[in-house]
Amino acid sequence: MTPMRADELLAGDRILSPAGHLESVTDVTVDQDGVRVSTDRTGTGYRWFFNGYKKLPVLRLPHAPRPVQVWTSELHPAMCVYVGPSGDHWTSHALAWASRRSGTGAGWEVMDRPGGADQVTEIVADRAMARRRLRRIAAAHAKALGVPVHNPAGGER
Repeated sequence: MTPMRADELLAGDRILSPAGHLESVTDVTVDQDGVRVSTDRTGTGYRWFFNGYKKLPVLRLPHAPRPVQVWTSELHPAMCVYVGPSGDHWTSHALAWASRRSGTGAGWEVMDRPGGADQVTEIVADRAMARRRLRRIAAAHAKALGVPVHNPAGGER
């Protein structure tokens, strides 16, 4: 496994994706917003989005994927949706997040990159609505990636 910057990936490279799958890179698009990567596993309907400086594990030999889940995390005053082997943001990849907008009663801003596409921002009234929206986003990402959603009460959703 060799760490490589996302903006250095080429078609044909094999990466261990944030979903824990060994995937062959089929297309790389680099622009001022970051790097969008299509793989044999995601197809063209779902693209991974990375900052250019993000180092990814590039595997040269076959490797068994790690057990991966989609996690939601609530860190006051923000909430995140991650994919990875744990809900720890150090070992996972952020898929969506929500944060309180400045000003009393200004609501919450929920940001997502559905299918790895451009960022979509939605304003909701309160923390409970942001939490519900993030849970729906987590379920959609988990379904697209073929991994379970972590259930804090045990088991999978």
